[in-house]
Order: sequence, then C-alpha cells, then structure tokens
Amino acid sequence: MRIRFGCRACSQSVDDAVPETGGALRCAGCGAARPCAAPAQFAPAGVVTSCPLCPSDEFYLQRDFPRRAGLAVMTAGGAAFLILAGVFDRIVTGFAVLGVVALLDLMLSRLLPVVTVCYRCRTELRGLPLNPAHAAFDHHVAEDAEKRARADRAVAGD
Repeated sequence: MRIRFGCRACSQSVDDAVPETGGALRCAGCGAARPCAAPAQFAPAGVVTSCPLCPSDEFYLQRDFPRRAGLAVMTAGGAAFLILAGVFDRIVTGFAVLGVVALLDLMLSRLLPVVTVCYRCRTELRGLPLNPAHAAFDHHVAEDAEKRARADRAVAGD
C-alpha cells in the first residue's frame, strides 16, 4: 500500500510505502517528518475507514490520473477543434478531434485504477480495496472538510 501527500514544510509531494507498524514518513526535499498511523488503525478490515495522517474519516474516490495532464489533453482537443472549425472551416474534422478526445477520456476512465483521497488533507491512498461507503467527489463535503482543516492548522500554528 502506498501513500502520497503534500509536505507541510516545503509543499513537495511525498510518495512512500505505508509503514506496517506506523511511524514517521519523511519528505525527501526538506527532511520533515509526519506521523503516519499503522494500517491496522486506519484500515482495520482491509478498507480505509480513517486517514492515517489527519483526524478525518471522509474520503472520495478518483481515477489515478494527473489532473494537469487531463486538463492539457482537453485543452489541446478544444484548441484543435477551434482551429480546424474556425480557421480552416473544417468543422467535421474538428468534431472528429473532439470525438477522439472523448474516446480517449472514456478509455482512461475505464482502465486507470481508483485511489482513495482524504477530503481534509488530500492524502492519496493506493493499493487497498475500495470502501463501498466512499463515493465520488462532493463539493459540499470538501468545503466543510476544508473549514475543519483550516481550524486545525490555526490551532496547531501551521
């Protein structure tokens, strides 16, 4: 099982294996340590029920694909459509490009693995069976979790 989170000290992404007995995870960039619970504590029945890094029990599921790469593909497809349809008057070819981008998106959404993400600290957990209680991203839950995370940081002095 793997975990990825943002270092609080330097904002660098930390990607590491979860220690079986718990312990600290260190940032390769700045060396800052962050305590991590053991899998027996945050996934007692084999599925995630609480976050190993923060006090949250709210999670969502997402495909394991970089958002920036997805945005770049969609932007390139949109730009290609606009250029083909608007500049070269090739509207059918432009729609064909949009269709190819949509098919690529559909294939990726079916083939890529799903990761569990904590709403509060945005920690990503990989390599565990999915908890059926977790669903897709919900903006209302995310907003509430962000408020609690801000309050936690204010109390901790971060």
